[in-house]
Amino acid sequence: MDRILVPVLYIKDHAAFHDMDLTEKFEGDIPSAADIQERRGADALLVFDYSYDTASQEAALRDIRQICHTVDIPVWVGGNITCRKDADNYFKAGTDVVILDEERISNVDLMEELCRSYGSSRIALHHIPGGYDALSEAAANRIALVISPDIPEMAPGGLDYLVLSDKTDRTKAVEILQKRNVLGLSGQFLTETDDSFWQIKRQLRDAGIAVHTLDPAMPFTEFKLDGNGLIPCIVQDNRTNEVLMMAYMNEESFRRTCETGLATYFSRSRRELWTKGLTSGHLQYVKRMYIDCDADTLLLKVRQLGGACHTGHRTCFYRTLLEI
Repeated sequence: MDRILVPVLYIKDHAAFHDMDLTEKFEGDIPSAADIQERRGADALLVFDYSYDTASQEAALRDIRQICHTVDIPVWVGGNITCRKDADNYFKAGTDVVILDEERISNVDLMEELCRSYGSSRIALHHIPGGYDALSEAAANRIALVISPDIPEMAPGGLDYLVLSDKTDRTKAVEILQKRNVLGLSGQFLTETDDSFWQIKRQLRDAGIAVHTLDPAMPFTEFKLDGNGLIPCIVQDNRTNEVLMMAYMNEESFRRTCETGLATYFSRSRRELWTKGLTSGHLQYVKRMYIDCDADTLLLKVRQLGGACHTGHRTCFYRTLLEI
């Protein structure tokens, strides 16, 4: 099973923070903070809602709804569930997994009911060592995961853990991820690093940790290339399937695309590599890649920032030649 990296956002009063003490604020709005984490290569996003009254809770739900609309990765939300309605509202906002707070007995009482209503794969537990222990209930209900700063020594079997640790270095991360029942890592250390998650995952892979990387299923050497060693690439919007552009890759640009997650091509006119949007900011974040039946054309599904065309249009194919 691939281990996952899950950055965390703490949200309150229309702002996102790196830390649970709400002292280190993200620049920009909450959806932008979430968007950055997806573009860096996160596998999912953990969100803790620090709303404190009816008005702030409604505002937080709007922010969570925007997060879920903005990103394509799973969003896991918890932090302010006092009754069944609160959990329902998180799901209505688009949350993939709702996190129950072990310190609130009312949350533990809700666990079985929510598992029946939404499925156990959509329920998680935030476990605080030393407090009320609901791990047995979590195991009995076969919930999706337990979020905890560490794995309890006497934990019941059958549970997967997301270790939430704000201060973890790479050596410690490898030690944690080597444990059998660890699903992945989360915490402030992930949101604050300058490295992309793709870089971190390559380091973890080199240390023997199974992680999801951008390693292709077929090597470039098996592609059928043109006389210049290039393969054409059709580029589509990942959400809408709109055809955005067509470009070419050589072996080096293909390698860089797979390493960085940013679509990188070879310019036939300039005879050099170019990362789409590096100058304009209209970057392409690769979500999927396909090859056709003859292995001579690539199809990239991307998250396109801004317009794909150098003219400023969303797509290069903005001129209609024929219409029926």
